[in-house]
Amino acid sequence: IGDGSGANWELFQFREAELIAPQTYRISNMLRGQFGTEAQAGSVAQIGARIVKLSTGLENVPLLPDYIGQDISLLARTANRESDPFTFAYEGAHLRPLSPVHGKVVMGDDTSYVSWIRRTRIGGDNWVAMEVPLGETREFYRVQIMAGDNLIGEYETDMSEFTFDASISASHILIAQGSEIYEFGPALRIDL
Repeated sequence: IGDGSGANWELFQFREAELIAPQTYRISNMLRGQFGTEAQAGSVAQIGARIVKLSTGLENVPLLPDYIGQDISLLARTANRESDPFTFAYEGAHLRPLSPVHGKVVMGDDTSYVSWIRRTRIGGDNWVAMEVPLGETREFYRVQIMAGDNLIGEYETDMSEFTFDASISASHILIAQGSEIYEFGPALRIDL
């Protein structure tokens, strides 16, 4: 479902769609923010928002990361019909790291300790492995310590933990996983 700008799309799944009036469906048992689009799931879709049903038969378009930021033109084909060209700025959103999860803060007298669990875009549904694959060339995170809307400090770490001075008057911490191709993904927010 699109937000109307043509740039931000949320992927969602549903189990049931009931036609209740002409061109009007009631969707139930939804899973929002699928496949790394949870950042878009926080917004409410506007009336008349464009919805595209994705079915079998879809193919990946093999675009290299070098094309990020460039205009790309595509055609859609089905049976013997072809669409008009659709041109868009390629963002490479499928390369964007997912936000970390399960943030935890332990406040101490002198230092405070923050930890989180990373996620992956690749091979993350393996429930047997001790840890999901990294899916990036290296592991790194941006940690931002915030006081309201003001940035107090910004740090980079290659571990899923961080310590900071407990005397800092912060309201929350933002943690984003990095990618050498895409930069940083959406941030996990931990309120203090």
